[in-house]
Amino acid sequence: MIKNISIIRKIQLSVTIFIFLQVPYIALSQNLRGDISDIMSGLFKYNVFTSPSQSVETYVTVYYSIPNDVLLFTKQDTLFNAGFEITIALLNKNNEPVKTKIIQKNVTAQTFSETNSKNIYTKDQVTFLVKPGNYRLILNVMDLSTRKPVTLKENISIPDFKSKPLKCTKIRFYTKTKSRLPQEKDFPVFPPVRGPEDSLLWTQFYLYTKEKALPHKVIYTISNVQGKNVYSDSIKFVPNSNIKSLLYSIGQPFSAGKYFLEIFITNGKYRTSLSEYFFIRGKGQTALISDISSFIKPMQYIMDKKLYKKLITSDIEQQKTILTEFWKERDPEPSTEINELENEFYRRVNYTNQHFSLYKGGKDGWHSDRGRIYIIYGAPSQIETMSSNRSFASVSRYEIWYYTNIGKKFVFYDKFGNNNFLLVSEE
Repeated sequence: MIKNISIIRKIQLSVTIFIFLQVPYIALSQNLRGDISDIMSGLFKYNVFTSPSQSVETYVTVYYSIPNDVLLFTKQDTLFNAGFEITIALLNKNNEPVKTKIIQKNVTAQTFSETNSKNIYTKDQVTFLVKPGNYRLILNVMDLSTRKPVTLKENISIPDFKSKPLKCTKIRFYTKTKSRLPQEKDFPVFPPVRGPEDSLLWTQFYLYTKEKALPHKVIYTISNVQGKNVYSDSIKFVPNSNIKSLLYSIGQPFSAGKYFLEIFITNGKYRTSLSEYFFIRGKGQTALISDISSFIKPMQYIMDKKLYKKLITSDIEQQKTILTEFWKERDPEPSTEINELENEFYRRVNYTNQHFSLYKGGKDGWHSDRGRIYIIYGAPSQIETMSSNRSFASVSRYEIWYYTNIGKKFVFYDKFGNNNFLLVSEE
């Protein structure tokens, strides 16, 4: 019976949203609909990290998380059970599989409400050891009850860490208490967020150096969205090994908002750097915001023009009132404490700022063409990437987003190679 109950519940939610919302809101609500494959494409999350090895090959780790809400549960005795199969593959330029891993997972929920939770995840990771180069990553997730698959594709470049005398990976973030340091088996947070329940936000990256006997210096600087430096620190060490893992904790009492972390490494002969945004979430916040404009301005995509004009011309207190009423009228489940639609909207805004922002101090991701489409329609069912000369090994200049559930396709073009993808075609 639980299969029918779950489907009915999701259909009821979409009907409620349909009554209140206009076309943009219907697109926004697609993650609450009854089609499990469409739901999963919006909420299934993954991230890819690379790290150096002692051999000529490079470690590639794929982290993935799947919330209970995208799975179809069946009731057995007093428990609710679901399952999924995930296939993770790396293909070479000839589309031949180089590495493949197939995993089946069983998921158990204690209560019916847990089966519909977006905050209870099944998380895991898969690590491959491959030669540096350009590959296509394929992730295929299939719910074992519905047998409906969701496929995500991405071109990735696996670096050769030994190609330079000093080279580092990108940053992994972990939320942990002071009682224990992050471990290899721990799951990094993405986007990187430190909430009020987290005492620390840990950063970790790997450094490859050919000068393992030299003293190295690492400088950490943190700036706010206005570009003002709000924190800096440095550490010194002698690696004594070509590969060094570096941990650093961010425990300072920053106010809620968006911050930019820059890390500079030097050993006197060579230098390198890396950077990443992270967020501080305040108590009671349902969204991660850098300032009031970070969530006011994106409302233009889903609000009618008259109400949006009133919103942007009001003072802060009036704006809060308008937003409260706006989301209250569009709450798909008023009986719950959380407004699922509001949370989904802010999750999308946060995602676009994390992935589509141009550079420090530049245009926020929500304001880009990809950001606008993502906020309105959610995650695409499939993304194809290609270069301007269609060479597999070249930098991706075209992105084609497919939304199979609504029959739409969007083509974006990065003319100058600066991650500023412009919408050039819509079908």
